[in-house]
Amino acid sequence: MKSKAEISIVVPLYNEAKNLKEFYSELDGVISADGKDYEVIFVNDGSTDDSHKILLDIEENANCVKVLSLKKNIGKAGALELGFKLVSGDIVVIMDCDLQYDPRDIKSLLNKIDEGYDVVSGWRQNRWKGEFLTRRIPSVVANKIISSVGQMELHDHGCTLKAYRREVLLRLNLKGDMHRMIVVHAAYDGARVAEVPV
Repeated sequence: MKSKAEISIVVPLYNEAKNLKEFYSELDGVISADGKDYEVIFVNDGSTDDSHKILLDIEENANCVKVLSLKKNIGKAGALELGFKLVSGDIVVIMDCDLQYDPRDIKSLLNKIDEGYDVVSGWRQNRWKGEFLTRRIPSVVANKIISSVGQMELHDHGCTLKAYRREVLLRLNLKGDMHRMIVVHAAYDGARVAEVPV
């Protein structure tokens, strides 16, 4: 893997063996076409399926990939914190590899960073088809509560797809489910925050 990248993409995962090859193929195609010098850091959070084996295969065939496999599951916040310690890029993108996010949306986040923002959060569109009562309403309520308590107005605090300036992340100490509140803590610390549809 190259020693320095423009963009570091941190991907925490647990039991995603069935999605990994497709995810990386899509991600690599999008970022490579954009001409960015990038690295992907997969943090395998104690998976019990074939994720480790598949990740090693991806790493062996791609010089921009680094794999960190944990022996036990420590949760997304812990996995992200370990991944952040390995990044070399000035911009850090986090996303899941469950194929729920489109890698092409990364460009929208990076464009906002280029405008001077420190944190850019995705706002998921066209979700909850047929699940208005069971998922849409609870999601809206949760976002309102987090926005109110955290005094940080976002439509979608739960969206994993986000971009940060590296220095913002280096000041955080993630614990428990704090990954859901990174934007709130960054804003408290003076970061300029934007939200873009994804």
